[in-house]
Amino acid sequence: MTAATPSPLTGRTLLVTRAVHQAESTADAIARRGGQALLLPCLEMIYREDAIDGALGALRRHPQAELLVTSRNGVDSLLARTTPADLRNLIGGRRVVVVGGRTAAALHAIGVQEVATPAEQSQLGVAAWWDRHGWPKRLIFVRAEQGRDDLLPLLRLRGCDTQFFACYGSRVPATPVPDAILHQLRAGTVDAVLLGSAATARGLIDRVGITLARKPIAAAISERVAKASEQLGLRVQVVAPEASFDAMLDCLGDYFGGSV
Repeated sequence: MTAATPSPLTGRTLLVTRAVHQAESTADAIARRGGQALLLPCLEMIYREDAIDGALGALRRHPQAELLVTSRNGVDSLLARTTPADLRNLIGGRRVVVVGGRTAAALHAIGVQEVATPAEQSQLGVAAWWDRHGWPKRLIFVRAEQGRDDLLPLLRLRGCDTQFFACYGSRVPATPVPDAILHQLRAGTVDAVLLGSAATARGLIDRVGITLARKPIAAAISERVAKASEQLGLRVQVVAPEASFDAMLDCLGDYFGGSV
């Protein structure tokens, strides 16, 4: 019997910069490919309770309003202030548009199945979807404090009554970087760092400094994140063909396997 061909990531050490509550799934994906995950959270989430309560109140008052959620964190922020059953009831019966498959999966997990997920995972992708399927007349918009504002001017232009709720933000953790991680970065034994957002790239530089941040191969989840990371001084060698961590890991495997 021929032994299975090992993954190109077998034995590789990959630095995961995601927030604590998101890192486990990425670490599991790395382990399935034979690699070792080194966890260094470069962001931590901050939920804005007043904004979340405002969004939940708007959902209760306006059952006909459409809902836009731009990330999984938006779903998690709403669930921080209510139950899955209550959120499912509040959302049910209205048109829901989300950015990204992970956001859709978070809603599917609480029983909300009718979710539109535009192919282009951005606010402009949502605008293109609305161009084809009709723009909302009333919208409840849940997103982060930081981020692009591509949609708001377009919504105003089309006369949409938009209620905007910045339900969550992020900050760089204040805890010290473990000495073991700093040692591995200095020794060059970290093979690659995974960058899932521009914010994590900034957080990485804040936590370890630009010199150590530039030592591993850098893999970005999208061209936009790659460009932002390079503007911060990082060198990005690998860019995922689609915005998911699985795609980024597969592309990184191709890089180490000599297919890129």
